[in-house]
Amino acid sequence: MWMQGADRVATIMYDFRLSLLVTNAIIIVTTVDGTIDGELSAAEKSLQFEAAFQGRCGHDSPCQQLCYELHDGMFECDCKSGFSLHEDGYSCIKNDSVTDKINEFERDIGLTFVDSNEIDSEDSVRFVKHLDLQTTTSTSSPALCERKCGDGACTFDSRGKQTCRCPFSKTGSNCQITNPIRYPRFNGRSWLAFPPLRGAYKHVQISLEFRPESWDGILFLAAERDDLVGDFMAILLHNGFLEFRFDCGSGLGVVKSEETVVLNQWNTLSVYRHRWDAWIQLNRGKRISGRSKGLFSRITFREPVFIGGRGNTSGLAERFPTDRGFVGCVRLLQANDHRYDFGETPAGDTVKSQGVEECSTDKCTRSPCQHGGKCVTTSNSSLCLCPLGYTGDLCETKLDLQVIN
Repeated sequence: MWMQGADRVATIMYDFRLSLLVTNAIIIVTTVDGTIDGELSAAEKSLQFEAAFQGRCGHDSPCQQLCYELHDGMFECDCKSGFSLHEDGYSCIKNDSVTDKINEFERDIGLTFVDSNEIDSEDSVRFVKHLDLQTTTSTSSPALCERKCGDGACTFDSRGKQTCRCPFSKTGSNCQITNPIRYPRFNGRSWLAFPPLRGAYKHVQISLEFRPESWDGILFLAAERDDLVGDFMAILLHNGFLEFRFDCGSGLGVVKSEETVVLNQWNTLSVYRHRWDAWIQLNRGKRISGRSKGLFSRITFREPVFIGGRGNTSGLAERFPTDRGFVGCVRLLQANDHRYDFGETPAGDTVKSQGVEECSTDKCTRSPCQHGGKCVTTSNSSLCLCPLGYTGDLCETKLDLQVIN
């Protein structure tokens, strides 16, 4: 949940001391008995709220079914499967009667509720066009780019050299080679974009299999806004450690692995988040737990899911320890019950991409040994045999050898 200024938040105190936080709407509170008088702005037509109580869970709490204790002496009510939380914040109603109850409440206060996690086809077209605008303007140049790029686009690299930005499944110096993507490989500047997450605002379970070639990079990013102001959820590598970062709108949570990933080998990651609580498990090792700050426990997802990089997202410096893209391959991504197909829509899930290649099975080509080391491959990994005086996964570290007299 995202709060933008005091003029967007109204607190309505009920007899049982319920605090109802209303966001994304301009609301004017006229009474203290729950009556709201106000209107939505023309640009914003969605509304969300969360309810929190003072005190602790117990026989005195007003929660009809489930109760969860929050921070700072507060607690929140929830409902069992098959029921949904009523707008009063503590009652539970069967799912088949939710629509009637919400419609009744809408008529009472003159507002319309929209599920923030339901993105229609018009929204999908809008964010794809937004990605086109961002990626085009970021590589534009006043000079005329004349390189022939087939289905791709001519652009300039950081050195001012003309190069081709190839569309999905196209590669080569002039985008002339068709290379279907089954398992994508990212080069630190590439990424894939999927539609926004659905059904994950309260809890989500993510499974990921990846083969990193560097210690830093963004693996997964889903957010409410493209400037990271508001809710977000991200998986990234920093100095070799895996981090899961998330913000429900009232404070950041960071869960960090105790072990580093293994370079040039397939790593597995499981992430589970339920409201403000989360845990991660790297390579079937120890589960590491953590939680986000504040009272809010739901995440709104409106932006595309980016894999392998930042996409068109800005504001990373204030949220992440790195803004680098991931270097390596990904062969599995699953969020809840949906296993992503890395192919292009409509057959696959990819709606936009930049610079993605097919992951090569030749591990020695992708990660060559340095300083004359010899690469030896196995079925699942590769290993560098380093010459005397060098060490490291790629023989990249020089040893200070001293002869003892």
